[in-house]
Amino acid sequence: MGSPLITTRELSRAIGREVSRFTARPVRGAPHGYMADIYRLEPSGVDVPDTLIMKVASSDPERRAIAERFGSYQNEQHFYTSLNQNLPFRVPHCYHSADDRFLLLLEDLGDQGIVSAMDGASREQAELAIQTLAKIHGHFRLHPPKLRQTIEVGLRSAVTDMQTFVLHNLEQLEDTPAQRLAAHYAAGSDDYIHLYQQQNQVFTHLDYRLDNLRFPDDLIVLDWGESTHAPAGFDLANFLVSSLTIENRRSWEAWLLATYRETLGGFGISESKESVLNTYRTALLPTLYLPGLILAHGDKDEGTELAARNLAAIEDHLPYLASVFT
Repeated sequence: MGSPLITTRELSRAIGREVSRFTARPVRGAPHGYMADIYRLEPSGVDVPDTLIMKVASSDPERRAIAERFGSYQNEQHFYTSLNQNLPFRVPHCYHSADDRFLLLLEDLGDQGIVSAMDGASREQAELAIQTLAKIHGHFRLHPPKLRQTIEVGLRSAVTDMQTFVLHNLEQLEDTPAQRLAAHYAAGSDDYIHLYQQQNQVFTHLDYRLDNLRFPDDLIVLDWGESTHAPAGFDLANFLVSSLTIENRRSWEAWLLATYRETLGGFGISESKESVLNTYRTALLPTLYLPGLILAHGDKDEGTELAARNLAAIEDHLPYLASVFT
């Protein structure tokens, strides 16, 4: 059987081989990204890939509305049609990006290289992820893409969610100085958008965390739906907070930020220790959106763990953050 989402003829054109038929099976439980429906296609024909991944707009009206509000579908299509050439890092091969709707046909990586976010990255994986992140930022700083969307779009789109389900979930947590500052930010996040607009902007992944990374041997970066121009700290905070245990993030934080700066230096880009630290610290509050989203729409245990990691990072940098956000 095929799929009503794509025809055999379109699939044949996309991969440049004649496909006689194909099966399409939903990929259950994937991804934690909420924004798209994912299918594994198994085509029949001569010299065709064994499997492909098809991403289409979510069939869930609420999730689809979130994706459309953030421009996620257009962002990912733009990346795979315009920006995925001559990169110093690996991304899945894109066979096809439809012109008339959100539909991507991508290389199927199967289960290879998956690392559990709840287990957290190892020291070696964390180092590779940060080095790769610096390569992403370095490449796009030297070859800046045309400005399509800025962090302002995402932050303004998130305001209502911050003031509702994110704030609600934060208010259920233990009353601590970090929790109070987090709730303060969630309630008034629109008052701080200008702080991020004033920072240096670079083309960012904006969802750089273990759910979107694979470690088969090197590293492959998936899911570019949130990519936009933003302060570099958003990618740093997303990874360090969501992808490391609290203990490991505290032990490795300074070293990983230094690794980021050192790798950027290989592109001829110099950043001070203070500038990298500050863009990372100020992004800790907006990245509360992820645990809030997961608590509202996903696995409660995972959302609770990510919220604890985020609040621990805020606690560790509380004097600086309090001076900026109160």
